[in-house]
Amino acid sequence: MARLAATVLLTALLAPSAFAQYIYVANAGEDTVSKIDITTNTEVARYATWFTSGTNQVPAHLGNPIAGPAPSRLLQDSAGYLFVLNRFFPPNPPDVLNPPHLPVLLKIAPSGGIPGTTTSNGPTNVLAMTDTTTNNKIDPGEATDVRILWGKEIGTAGTDEGQYGRSLCMDTTGVLWVGMHLTQRYYRVDPATGNMLPPLAGIPTPGHYPYGCQVDTNGKLWSVGSSDTLVEIDTTSPTYPVTPHYHGAKPGPPPTNFGTNYSLSLFNGCGSVPSKVYLSERGLGKTYIAYDPVTHLFSNAPTATVPQFNTYAVGVDTKGNIVSGRQRGYYVGTQLTDSGRVIKTDPSGNVIWDTNVPPAGPAVPANDLHGIIIDEHNDVWAVHLQENRVVKYSGGNGQLLAQVSVGNSPYTYGNPPPPTCPCAQTSEEQIKCHGKNDKGEWVYSWSFTFTNNSPFSMPATGIDISSSQVTSLTPTHVEFANAVPPHGQATVSGTFALAQPVAGSQICFDIRLKFGDLGWCCPVEHVCFVLPDCSCASLQGVFKCDHGRLYLELSVTNLGPSAAQGAQIFSNTPGVTVSPQTINLAFPQNTAVPINLTVTGATWGQVIDLSVMLHGPIDPKTGVNSWCCTATVKVTNPIWICWFSPDGQLFDDVNANGVRDSGENGLPEWTVTLIDAKGTTHTTKSDAAGKYQFEEIEPGKYRLSVQPPKGWRATTLKGGVNSLSVEGPPKAPADFGFVKTR
Repeated sequence: MARLAATVLLTALLAPSAFAQYIYVANAGEDTVSKIDITTNTEVARYATWFTSGTNQVPAHLGNPIAGPAPSRLLQDSAGYLFVLNRFFPPNPPDVLNPPHLPVLLKIAPSGGIPGTTTSNGPTNVLAMTDTTTNNKIDPGEATDVRILWGKEIGTAGTDEGQYGRSLCMDTTGVLWVGMHLTQRYYRVDPATGNMLPPLAGIPTPGHYPYGCQVDTNGKLWSVGSSDTLVEIDTTSPTYPVTPHYHGAKPGPPPTNFGTNYSLSLFNGCGSVPSKVYLSERGLGKTYIAYDPVTHLFSNAPTATVPQFNTYAVGVDTKGNIVSGRQRGYYVGTQLTDSGRVIKTDPSGNVIWDTNVPPAGPAVPANDLHGIIIDEHNDVWAVHLQENRVVKYSGGNGQLLAQVSVGNSPYTYGNPPPPTCPCAQTSEEQIKCHGKNDKGEWVYSWSFTFTNNSPFSMPATGIDISSSQVTSLTPTHVEFANAVPPHGQATVSGTFALAQPVAGSQICFDIRLKFGDLGWCCPVEHVCFVLPDCSCASLQGVFKCDHGRLYLELSVTNLGPSAAQGAQIFSNTPGVTVSPQTINLAFPQNTAVPINLTVTGATWGQVIDLSVMLHGPIDPKTGVNSWCCTATVKVTNPIWICWFSPDGQLFDDVNANGVRDSGENGLPEWTVTLIDAKGTTHTTKSDAAGKYQFEEIEPGKYRLSVQPPKGWRATTLKGGVNSLSVEGPPKAPADFGFVKTR
């Protein structure tokens, strides 16, 4: 029974992850919160955070995010409950005349009620909140929306009114920490009731004005100020010791100034090594500030590799990569440039993607990019304060995925996760293309490694794998031959298929560890893969001219799993053919191989669709190619014609056989005449080797002739005639042989 009780308790504390399909944005200009479904990219609910009418309603302050309740900081716990903090600014005449008020913390449930009736079901359905008791507090029953569970004042009456609740985070035990900006202290709050916990006077942070916080998996709370301080609080100690870290300009040699911070984010690596802390940098244009708790050193984004700009927004994904958003662009004349830019870099400073550099982006312009939210798929949401929207970029390649309108003046810096380690922490995700199956679907192989971080301290005996995005997923369940011990690792691999894959998009699996008799006690978690470009070849076609003849140079780069032994090329455009169609060449991996093709049947300017099928080596076991796949390319038949330069050679045909043999000399300084279809005469002389060439002329009928000096006769033309008629570009140079007659 004790074991069952422990299981029930742990299952309750661990996260049912269905609620991670949502992100939230606090709308400081209208005192609401938007709930966004990250699968449909739509706002599915909007909740009031203060009274919407009647007594103690704060006058409207649209476009002003620093007046009235002005919600900003928020977080979701592992069960999907949302906590949102109304900062509560003092009276801001003449527009907002609310009396000074303590910050108010609200708790909103992830489910419950009847959508559209007793709970919001969209951005236009904000249910009323009315101060029926007229006490200027949110009492039970005053919120019509049943998902708003409570709203509680935080702080010390008579001291913290109008002092800005500007920091909110959760420690490893689930306790909430609320930072009071101007009175420089943190309060601990019970997440179930909203009541403050000891010490009721708070934990002072002298000289540090809390502006945002996050707790790492070792229980260290990291608090960022709004200038140049970072504070560390040990939430696991009963005395909650506070350790300040200063990164501003320091006196003495050498002066060090890492910039001015604003928001922060952590990489919770779930190991014994403390998490690195990343701060946005908004004063010196250094993109971000990093603090290493091991070395106790600050640093900035490497200038040699990372684009440098001012930022209010920083986020860290589950792999430790840093996402930074440029707060605003700059003007070149009257043109706003470089606004809305978002970049992702690895911890070493290598740029993974930049929305200013294709194929990422394009960046959506913003007058104030105020926050970065990273969702459970590691996709990136940029918060555009003045445009009242959030913009979604692919976490894999930075491509623009969606723009979602939200409420007025979204003022959210992030949606930090609770400081818990996943049961199965994944790494080393691999994915490869394997051509098409007999259904015409693309087939991929995949693998990932996981670490057993389960709080049960038991070996994992199996894993379930599922996905609604793919077909033919194998395996869907694995029983481990050797159970994976706590903190041990194992690799799982398999295949899946997709009918219409989009390179750069993400495919995610739901995974769940099994623990012997306990069954599947860990919550469902996720592992995601970025789809590679499954074209087996990169193709580029360019039309060129050779001696007046038009041909297509098709460059084929093999992207398949091994060297290809040959190719077939064919046209998908009716009436158009290419030759040759069978290419018996080797195609090494990642090496461009040019192929010259003749295209027939195409009209001027016609778009031609070509397919190239590459063949891998023969499998000795089956006698067939080990792989094959097809890539396509479109080329446009030119609307120009190939001019050409008639050329050839004049030689002393000593043996009069009509062929230039070894030892037979050229005839220099002889005149060659060309008369084109319009009757225009062109002349040129042979060079020291007997070679001649005319300038480019238009294809058509023309006549070449050579008038030899006395004592010479022609040998290369029938009957000894010394002239030649040609139509169109010649198939070969026009050579003339002559022999002396005396």
